[in-house]
Order: sequence, then C-alpha cells, then structure tokens
Amino acid sequence: MLSELRSTGCASVPVVHDPGLLERLRLGANRCFDDPEKWTNCQAAAVPGVDCPVKCLKDPVKDLAEIAQLATPSVRAVIEGYIGPGAEIVETAVWRTFHIPNPNIDAYSNFWHFDRLNIAMVKLFVNLGEPVDRRSGAFRAHGVARSREISRSGYLNRSIVLGRAFRMIEAPEDVFVLEGGLGATALVNTAICLHRAGIPDAGHPRTMACLEFMSRTA
Repeated sequence: MLSELRSTGCASVPVVHDPGLLERLRLGANRCFDDPEKWTNCQAAAVPGVDCPVKCLKDPVKDLAEIAQLATPSVRAVIEGYIGPGAEIVETAVWRTFHIPNPNIDAYSNFWHFDRLNIAMVKLFVNLGEPVDRRSGAFRAHGVARSREISRSGYLNRSIVLGRAFRMIEAPEDVFVLEGGLGATALVNTAICLHRAGIPDAGHPRTMACLEFMSRTA
C-alpha cells in the first residue's frame, strides 16, 4: 500500500475498520443528513431540476464523534510513511452527493481537477453509504505520472480539456476507482493527482467521509 501510494499518489486501502464503527458512522451520517440544521448546500453550480445536488455536514467532528477513528494505526503508519512523522488531521469533511441529470454541469467537483493544496499532504476517503462502482458514481483519480501527462497534453483547467488530454482523461484502463460498499477506503494526494467525484445513480446518493492529513514537520 505504501509503495503504491509513493509511486502513484493514490492507493486502495484493505478493509481495516471495525464494522461496528462503520455502522455507527453510517447511521450517524444518515441522521445528520435528515436534519436540515446539520448540513449545508455545497453545490458549485445550480442544476436544473435538482434542489440540492450535494449536502455537506456543518460540523462532522462534533456530530460524528468517532470519525477520527477511521485513521486506524495501520492507516496512520502508511500516511506517516508517505508524508513524514507527526501526521495530523487538518480537515474533516462528510458529504452526500446526489444524481444530476446533466454531467456537463460541475455541481460538486465532478469535473477533473487538482486541489490547490500543499503537495505534502494526503486525503483518506471512506465510503459511508451504499456500494458503488465505476458505473454508479464512484470517486476516481489518475496517478501522478498520468496526471502529469494529461496536464501536458491539453488539460488547461477543470473546465477546459483539449485534444489528447480529452481522450486520455476518461480512459477506463488508466483510472483509479474507489469501488466497494460501506468502508471502502483510499488514500489520495489530491494536490498532484487529477481526480473527480462520480455521479451517483438516481435514487442512490453517495456518502463520503474525507480526512485530510499533513505533517507537522512539512
């Protein structure tokens, strides 16, 4: 896992979480998303026919008190092997994305992009909802080498992808996909790996937790 993360900037994580923890977080997230006081509309653009394409919890650390436990000792060891000792959580987010009928609207980072972050970082993504695969809205990313090649071949920004880059960016054989059910997990350096949210099927929203790590020595 660590060697994969070092070489590509993204790696799947074997099932490492306690099933009881995952179930408590799943149920807690469901309760929060059912309470309009607990979430905010985080859409990047309006989507005709969709009132709220993405809901973000306002305070996931408070409302899901166990969420930091998603960073198990084995996961933390990999993170520190990648970014250095003293890795700490600098941001925690939980969101729920819904189906949008028009994939040409960037409603919730469903266009390919880099995060504008210090490159000495990594994000831990954990599925807190229904099973998902590449056909039904899974998160996806390109490794760092492929991301660099795409960037040099016509990727100008998240809204303008031309020529060879346009043909490369969705090539299925080259895309890392976070597939699986409750607890499916990945580590991704989103500052150097092109990535995007998938669009869930209608009636099957996708719930994701994300813990961002940086090293105190970075």
